[in-house]
Amino acid sequence: MLMKNYQMMFLLFLTMGILIAVSSNSWFLCWLGLEINLMSMIPLIIIKLNSTFTEAAIKYFLTQAMASLIMIISSMLENSLFNMFLMQESSLMILLALSIKSGLAPFHYWFPQVMLLMKWFQCSIILTIQKIAPFMLMSFLPCNKMIFFIVMMSAMVGSLGGLNQLIMKTILTFSSIAHSSWMLLLIFYSMNSWMFYFIIYSMIILTMIFLINFINLSTLSEMNNSKMSNINKLIFIVNILSLGGLPPFMGFLAKLNAIFVFMFKISTFVMLILITASLVSLFYYLKISYFIIMSNNQETNISMKYNSLIMKILFTMTMTGNIFTPIMVSLT
Repeated sequence: MLMKNYQMMFLLFLTMGILIAVSSNSWFLCWLGLEINLMSMIPLIIIKLNSTFTEAAIKYFLTQAMASLIMIISSMLENSLFNMFLMQESSLMILLALSIKSGLAPFHYWFPQVMLLMKWFQCSIILTIQKIAPFMLMSFLPCNKMIFFIVMMSAMVGSLGGLNQLIMKTILTFSSIAHSSWMLLLIFYSMNSWMFYFIIYSMIILTMIFLINFINLSTLSEMNNSKMSNINKLIFIVNILSLGGLPPFMGFLAKLNAIFVFMFKISTFVMLILITASLVSLFYYLKISYFIIMSNNQETNISMKYNSLIMKILFTMTMTGNIFTPIMVSLT
């Protein structure tokens, strides 16, 4: 998981592209920032010249380039002479482009395919950092019926799509789609609540990825052959249940805060879809927890020798948050 010098450089440019996109005052500059972000992500995907990483880079580039093309065309339409006539259509096209970039349903078909072909380091970037710019830009669009359609589709696809999956990357991908439905709707009503949800989600997902990469776990069937200590099992179970929003863990606090924001602002039907989809997602999180608990792997002495300071900080923050969240809730 340690980054090389060239990866640090491209990661810096990737972050710079995000900052340019979210701080611009025109859609053209937003498009420019997203293009810098895209061109910085491609070298991070191709860490070796083989067919697997090349296929992942091509699929990711073609999808993002198509979304960028839709976005630049819509920005041109918005600045044309028929501004009032084409304003609504250009907003829908920008929403379509940003939904493709962030992997929201029903434009998510590229997302699991690309995730399966990449290393965990690149997966962690796409699941966390790469969602910032599209979501921030979508907050500038009017909240219309298309937004609610994408939210409900993402919630249902993210929950139902992960039910019969055994590959960890695919499970986390559909989990990301399900959480994206909450974050997409939340960013239109409260930016602070969206940041709170996104930070908690990023902390949990990064901890999960670091631990999965550490024990070299690809599928649930490999759980018996993996080298996990009881402490690692506890960390894994607590974080996966927190990712599912099971009370009283930290992930539940983020969803509870989102429900308070949505109250009396959105329809009961949309709220019911989100909560029901979250319960369905919790089913396959519980299935993963069952696999971990019932695994008969032997405890090893290398269980807590994490070399990265970032890993230690993430593990400490997530475990501390999940332990002290029930105490904080009971005191309020």
